[in-house]
Amino acid sequence: MSPLRVLGTCTLAVMLLPFVLLGTGCGDEKPLPTPPAESGPKILWRNANAPGGGRPGVDGQRVYSFGDDRVVRALDISTGKLIWSRSLTSAYDVSGIDILVAGSAVLVDGGDLFALDPNTGAALWRFQPSTASGVGLFLIDTDGDRAFVGARNGRGHLYCVAIATGQMQWDASVYPDDSTRVADPIFSNGVVFARFHVWRSNGVFIGGAAAVDASSGRVIWSTELPFQSTPRSMITWADALDDAHFYVSTDDGRVFALDRSTGRVQWTVAPISSRVDVRPLTVVGSTVVIGSSSGLVTAVRSADGSQVWQTTANRGSIAPVMVPGDNEVFVTHVGGFVASFDIRTGNIVWLIDAGFAIGSRLQGDQLFGSGPAGSAAVRVR
Repeated sequence: MSPLRVLGTCTLAVMLLPFVLLGTGCGDEKPLPTPPAESGPKILWRNANAPGGGRPGVDGQRVYSFGDDRVVRALDISTGKLIWSRSLTSAYDVSGIDILVAGSAVLVDGGDLFALDPNTGAALWRFQPSTASGVGLFLIDTDGDRAFVGARNGRGHLYCVAIATGQMQWDASVYPDDSTRVADPIFSNGVVFARFHVWRSNGVFIGGAAAVDASSGRVIWSTELPFQSTPRSMITWADALDDAHFYVSTDDGRVFALDRSTGRVQWTVAPISSRVDVRPLTVVGSTVVIGSSSGLVTAVRSADGSQVWQTTANRGSIAPVMVPGDNEVFVTHVGGFVASFDIRTGNIVWLIDAGFAIGSRLQGDQLFGSGPAGSAAVRVR
């Protein structure tokens, strides 16, 4: 069994291991500022009986969580009370980290891709491709009618699935190697962008990114990211998109800005640590926000990658999903704290112990998230 296949069976605890091991401090290069006292937003409700291992799904009536117990729970969006629950089983017994509501279905990354009825939790369909060892593991995306999901292991498969039926529309191979994992697809203007990494027999991972035509599944471009002068493992850990660039981070601490039309590298942000560093990404306007296992949050200009600010909330590693706001970014820390940073200055607007694990979803003025201690709603303004 290859190391990549072993990675495909890891639980949430293992997925967060780089954050936990490397993010207990904020680096030893220089002292870092102390954030203001925890104050600001309000927790509207918390349901301790609805644990979640990832980013919840949200619609106008319900919040959906999926925990390590492999149970999907639908909660009332106003009160957090349980409406229904549904247990899921898969040969790939992992909890996944994403739930997405699209059309009349709740899509669940659960080893296979599941679709549930939002009103009752009844199973609508289950997508189990024959060409890969499971799907999902990280984030999924949709255009409203179709779901886009990567393969946990296989020949670089990126799938398009009809939400109404669960039938595969196309299967794109973005890299010609049987040990390729494809993750975090993002749909935009008729194109699906995704990151990938490939395990090689020498123990070194190759990182890359690709763009696929959403109508036909034709690969528009596929780019293998360059190694540093001394090759070290380059597992891709996050991606983000704006009008000009597709951004990808690798666990050697670098962030790449690729031209979204050609896949060519336009600029690179250098590592901030000599150790393995998982760096989440998001975009707010013309600013790219970069997290770190060290707890640092860095903002750079999307035009050239030059740094705007760098700071920390001193709450440990940054969790995988950061949420963009209007003039702020909501950053979840592995320990459960959420901080709001002013996108212009990097100043901490507020800080709260929300108990979120992976990240959250913003709807109106509320953040919805979940973690081992349950699910919660936080009013942010």
